[in-house]
Amino acid sequence: MGRSYKCAGRTGACKVKCSAGASVLMSKLDGLVLKLCIDKFAKYDLQQKAKGKIQKLDTGIEEKTRMFNEYSARQKEATENYTTVLKRAIRYARDEAEADALVAEAKEDYDRVSAECAASLERIKAELDGLKHLRRSLSDIRDSKTPSKKSDEIMSDCSLVKDYIHEYITDIVLYKPDESWVLVIVHFVDGSERWGTIKNERYKKSELRQDDLFDKVKYTGWLVNNDGHRFHYDKESRLFSELKYGKAIGEYSFAAFDELVKDKGMFGEFAPYDFK
Repeated sequence: MGRSYKCAGRTGACKVKCSAGASVLMSKLDGLVLKLCIDKFAKYDLQQKAKGKIQKLDTGIEEKTRMFNEYSARQKEATENYTTVLKRAIRYARDEAEADALVAEAKEDYDRVSAECAASLERIKAELDGLKHLRRSLSDIRDSKTPSKKSDEIMSDCSLVKDYIHEYITDIVLYKPDESWVLVIVHFVDGSERWGTIKNERYKKSELRQDDLFDKVKYTGWLVNNDGHRFHYDKESRLFSELKYGKAIGEYSFAAFDELVKDKGMFGEFAPYDFK
């Protein structure tokens, strides 16, 4: 059995603010925070890594485009020069032999430059198409809505979890909207937030369930994505509000909001987590 902390969890040494004397088990708080955050961490990771690679690709695409344009201009210039020589030969050559000589010399230069430019343009175009295809693929990864593999990768690495918590979470605030429950609000660097609930240690039994298939202890509670600030909690009145365009369209007690959360499917399970 783990120790019970008065509104405190390790959470990778993240700043935890307490309100109204909430008391929770450390491993439960850490497990809930990770459950609320893991998909966001994975999304951030995919976006940031893809962003860096995309920036490099954009630089490469810009450079290849510049080279392509230079060879195109050089090929165009060679064609114009050859055309000019033809016109001059026809107009100014003293006889057909002189005209043939002028044209032959110009054609030799033209054929050499043209072949060189054509080969370079073909190669650069292939490289450019490859870079653009890779960029599209990375953009698809960046915009992926289901980064489940990345979530599993992060979950399996405790030090990586801590790094993401330090990087993306500004603070975690605990409130006591009900005698039995603790409301956990996680604030992120981008201004978004996630909500969850943990049973106060005095009333913990009713949230506990055993996963017989995997022989693991799990807890049940709210798992609310409040990134868009659709919901607001007032710690003075202990009331919840639902907002639309910045205006309250509903006000709820804890029990009523609990029903709303469950009706909308914003409820689930989480396992305790030990940062060690």
